[in-house]
Amino acid sequence: MVITGNLTSGTSGSPAGTFALVQSSAGTSMGIGDGQTGTVNLTTAERNFIQDGWASRVFGRTDGTAELNMLGGTWVDPVTLRTGSGQLNINGAMTMGGNNLSLITDSDLYISANVTGTETLTITGAAAATSIGVGDGQAGTLHLSAAELARLGTTWKSVVIGSTTATGDMNVGARTWSDPLTLRTGSGQLNINGPLTMGSNNLTIATDSDLYLGGALTGTATLTLINNAANVSFGIGDGQAGTLHLSNTELGNIASGWTSVIIGSTSMSGIMNIIVRTWNNSMEFRTGSGLMNINGDQNMGTYNLTLRAAHDLAINYILAGTGTLTIMNAGTGSSSAVNTMAIGDSETGQLKLTNAEIARFAPYGWTTLAFGNSSSLAALNVGALNWDTNVIYRSGTGNLNINGIQNMGAGKNLTMASNADVALNYAINGTGILSIGQVSATTSMAIGDVPTGTL
Repeated sequence: MVITGNLTSGTSGSPAGTFALVQSSAGTSMGIGDGQTGTVNLTTAERNFIQDGWASRVFGRTDGTAELNMLGGTWVDPVTLRTGSGQLNINGAMTMGGNNLSLITDSDLYISANVTGTETLTITGAAAATSIGVGDGQAGTLHLSAAELARLGTTWKSVVIGSTTATGDMNVGARTWSDPLTLRTGSGQLNINGPLTMGSNNLTIATDSDLYLGGALTGTATLTLINNAANVSFGIGDGQAGTLHLSNTELGNIASGWTSVIIGSTSMSGIMNIIVRTWNNSMEFRTGSGLMNINGDQNMGTYNLTLRAAHDLAINYILAGTGTLTIMNAGTGSSSAVNTMAIGDSETGQLKLTNAEIARFAPYGWTTLAFGNSSSLAALNVGALNWDTNVIYRSGTGNLNINGIQNMGAGKNLTMASNADVALNYAINGTGILSIGQVSATTSMAIGDVPTGTL
C-alpha cells in the first residue's frame, strides 16, 4: 500500500470520522514510521498525509498475531494501537498533546521511549483473559516494567490500566504516581502488592473481584473503590459479607490525608455491609437499589460522612462526628416518583429515615446534617422533628415538603434549597438563621400570594 496524497475527514461542519488501517489477516505485521518493520508499512511521509481532524486513528487489529512496530512522532488526533498476541512495540517517543492514546494488546507491551500527553492514556488487554503486571516483579502477560512506567511522563489527565470486563488478574507493585490513575478489572483478581503514593492525584480502583490491598494507599485527592457490575456486593471490615471484601487490615492500608474516600457506586444492586470503625478520612458510601447496612458504630472524628442510597438505609448503630453528615438520594431519579426521600416515621419515600434511625446520629456532635440531593427530580418529605444541630434540606426539581413542625435548637440554623416549590405546611421554630433559596441561579422565586416564581 502506498499513500501519495492527503487523507482528510469529512467536510466543513460535518462530524469527524475514524481513520482505521487494519490488516486483512491476523498474521500480517505492521510498521508505522520510517525504519519500522511490517508487511503493512507506512513511512513517516505517508503517515503525515493523514490530516488533522479525525475523531480517531486506529492501527492494527485486536486479534493480530503478528507484531506492530510504532516509530512514534507527534500526533494531532486521538490514536489507538492494537494487537492480539502479536508484539506491540513503541520504538520512539510519542507526543500526543491534547489527544487520547490507547494501547491494546495481549502481548508484553514494549515501551522504549517517552509517551506523553495531556488527555487520557489507556493500556489494556485485547482479550478479557489477559493478565496485567504493573511494575517490576509483578506477574502479567501484559507487563509494564518500572522503566516503562517512568516513560509515561507526568502530564496525563488520566492513566487507565485494565478494563471493566477483564477476567485476567492484575498485579500492581509499589510506585509513586504523578498522574491520576485508574486500575480496573472485571472478575479478574486485582492485587495491590505494594504502596501506591499518589500525591495530589486521584486514585480509582474498579473491580468485581475480592480486591487485595497489600500496601498503603497514600494521597491528598480522592480515593475511589468501586464495582463495575451492578450486582457486586461490598463487605467493609472483618466478618462483613461481600464479594468485594476489605478486611480491617486492608482498611488500615488506606492512609490518612485523602480529601475524600468513596466506596461503592450509585448503580449498585448488591448489598453493602459496614463494620464498626473509627475513620481517618472523610468517607462516602454509595449504593443504588442495594441495601446499605450500618452494622457497627461509625466514628468520624472531625471528618465528614456521606451516605448515598436509592432505597432504605439500615442505620443500626451510632453515627458520630463533628463534621457534616450528609444522607442523600443515590441518583437524580427518572421522575418525581423515583428516588423519593422521607425523613421521619410519618413520611413516605424510597429512602426513608425513621425516628429511631435519626436518634442514632442527630445527637452525636455533628456540626451540620444535610438531607437530599440538589439534582434530584424526586420529592423530599419531612415530618415533625426536633433538631439540636444545623440542618440542610435540599432537592432539585422535586418538591420539598415540610409536613410537620420543625423545632430548631437555640442558635441552630435551618437551610432549605430547591428548584421546585417548597411546601411549608407547618411552623418552623428557632432562634438561628432560616434560609430559603434556589439551588440554581436561573430558578425564579416568588414571595407572597401575587408574585410568580418556580420556588
